[in-house]
Amino acid sequence: MSHKSRFLPCLSIPAALLLTWPSMAKAQPSNADFQQAVAAYQQSPSDETRANVIKVAATLDQLPPIPKEARDHFIMGTTMIKDGKTTDAFKMAIEEFSQAVHLAPWWPEARYNWALAFAAAGQYAAAIDNLRAYQLFRLTEGQTQEAEDKISEIKAKQKMAEHEKALAAQKAAEESSPEAVAEREQQREQALIRSLDGARYIGQSSTSPSLVHDNEFIIRGAMLYWRQRVAWAAPEVATTASSYEWHNMYWTPVQIIGRKARYLLGFNPNIMPVPGSSPVGSVFTISVDGTSITEETHSEPHRTNTYRRQ
Repeated sequence: MSHKSRFLPCLSIPAALLLTWPSMAKAQPSNADFQQAVAAYQQSPSDETRANVIKVAATLDQLPPIPKEARDHFIMGTTMIKDGKTTDAFKMAIEEFSQAVHLAPWWPEARYNWALAFAAAGQYAAAIDNLRAYQLFRLTEGQTQEAEDKISEIKAKQKMAEHEKALAAQKAAEESSPEAVAEREQQREQALIRSLDGARYIGQSSTSPSLVHDNEFIIRGAMLYWRQRVAWAAPEVATTASSYEWHNMYWTPVQIIGRKARYLLGFNPNIMPVPGSSPVGSVFTISVDGTSITEETHSEPHRTNTYRRQ
């Protein structure tokens, strides 16, 4: 029995990529067993119905002619493999060959090229399965060996893909570990602080309803410099002329760790901590975009102040 079929002469396909088949002789009418096997496959494709079609087809001296619709799908799928550059194109080819095989399940070259489309799309298990099915047809020794070589080639690609997938999964797991996440966050924060060298922030804060301060913050390196002066005081609040001048809040600046700088109460003996509280007086947090600094006081009274970059 011959597996030859007509192929449109306008297509030029590399022999290493696709099988091309000469014209099939005009087929005699199929017997009832063959028609029944084809109908069963088309109604419910499975390994069993697929194998039965091929088995019955192998007993025939001549196979039925390939339906025009099946040949159209075959040519479109062949073109998509030949000219396709993306996985989406190869998936389209898979669908075209699926239609060709459904309409003509006795057509070995449609089964073979369907396998090539699966391989091109990276669906290696399906490619191997269809090549094994192709080997059930009545083939020449050369065709059988070519299919076996193609299976070995696809298995190699499958093995490499699985290895790359395992490496990618391992890398993703490492990158999502708490240590890796913390390290990336630390690097982002360090880069932010470096980019803010020399940045100046201004805003007001009040320690009571009768006293308001101007505040100035300057970032130099990884240190936060803070100056303060009285902006407004109620008449009953005792102030001096120097109270309205800028004064450094610390003798030394406060270190920035991450995006935070912690002001310890020990630096300022005029501010008393709440009994039993942390010795931290204020925590200054630099915003993610570096446009503001937010102060949260830990001393009494508790306040939140925001200072904007100038």
